[in-house]
Amino acid sequence: MELGRLKTVLLQSCLAAAERRENEAEHSWHLAMMVAVLCEHCDEPVYVGHTTELALLHDLVEIYAGGTALRQRRRCRSAGAGGGDSGGDLRTASEGPAQRLHDLW
Repeated sequence: MELGRLKTVLLQSCLAAAERRENEAEHSWHLAMMVAVLCEHCDEPVYVGHTTELALLHDLVEIYAGGTALRQRRRCRSAGAGGGDSGGDLRTASEGPAQRLHDLW
């Protein structure tokens, strides 16, 4: 997979500690950390491993969608990008870790 490309997709949100926009790799890391930190405060049980995998996987489609802005995501979902489609390598996954990630989605 082209995970390194997550660093090149810029979001609209700015980082609190820097005067630049957050990239998808940073966003994925922040979301995964939030799962780990906030899970103990949920009313229902949270399967941390599964939830973290989903949190990390959800941004892979941004490599192919190009980092759609929030207000554009609804339109992109109907076209198959930035939401319902796991994109790229996962579309044709047939075995091993790629298949497991595809099945999660």
